[in-house]
Amino acid sequence: MIQNTSTIDGFYDFEDIYQKFVDECPDGGKLLEIGVFKGASIIGLAQLVKESGKNIEIWGVDDWQNNHIYNTFFANTIQQGVTHMIKPVRAPSGIAYIGFPANIFFAAFIDADHRFSAVVEDVTHYLPKVTKYLAGHDIHLPSVKLGLSKTIGNDYEVIGKSWIYEK
Repeated sequence: MIQNTSTIDGFYDFEDIYQKFVDECPDGGKLLEIGVFKGASIIGLAQLVKESGKNIEIWGVDDWQNNHIYNTFFANTIQQGVTHMIKPVRAPSGIAYIGFPANIFFAAFIDADHRFSAVVEDVTHYLPKVTKYLAGHDIHLPSVKLGLSKTIGNDYEVIGKSWIYEK
């Protein structure tokens, strides 16, 4: 049973996209979240994976601006019983991608820096890292729309406040 993540500071209004990732990800696959903050959405993803019974690795990239935010994220994963399921990478997304080989992740979700240049950078850096889906949050922001237009054009689907691109 999915536990309530609504008490965790952050945004998680894209459970349908995460459910799609989990449903389609092969057993033994890997999923990535870029922009974890205090963990609301990555914890929701971990709960979906747990409920599926699949063996899926979950990775999270965030610079966790300070130790308080990182410690809150970690405490939230403990409280929700998913600490063992999440592999955090504490680094800016523009650096962390270097450590991941091409096609390592089935899917990745971007909800980090929403400035145009950061969106272009994240999409450019992480698209080669996925085999199936690249998605993200806040499509209503002009900077996100323009960043997608520059990198993948308009070949994505809008679901609520999020976007999803299939390779």
